[in-house]
Amino acid sequence: MRKLALYTIGLLLFSVMSCTEEAEVWDSSTLDFAGEWWAEGSLDGNGYGMTEHQTFNTAADDGSEMWITDGGHFWDYKVKCPINKTDLTFGGTDLINAVEGYDIKISITDGKILKNAAHSTSGVVVDSIYYKIEFEDDLGTIYEVKGLRKTGFAEDNY
Repeated sequence: MRKLALYTIGLLLFSVMSCTEEAEVWDSSTLDFAGEWWAEGSLDGNGYGMTEHQTFNTAADDGSEMWITDGGHFWDYKVKCPINKTDLTFGGTDLINAVEGYDIKISITDGKILKNAAHSTSGVVVDSIYYKIEFEDDLGTIYEVKGLRKTGFAEDNY
């Protein structure tokens, strides 16, 4: 009987202790922009294949800019890009590439996130991303990048 009482008291203490701490709710000022994407760069309609891209918040978390990178999967760029949270657009000129050893300026134009505008290969409705990008060391050549938000499901990977 004494063991039962000890187990009951232990369970009661564990229950009370686990319920007293409130969960921390974390939010980002660029939440609608942030994500992992499958995107394809193309030039004059000729695509270069789907690669992984990322968009994420800056340390300032002030809602005025985000990081955008292809993670070295194609062009090897990582820039802080101004955003407009109201209409889910982004872009800027003379953005500094933060990839070490590739110190050039990059321009991103016509950038936009389209909510629920794409379908993954398995049919899941996801957000779409689109932008044009130009590199200082290849002026006049403007690539189009378009893609869709990753679902996290293996069957949707490219």
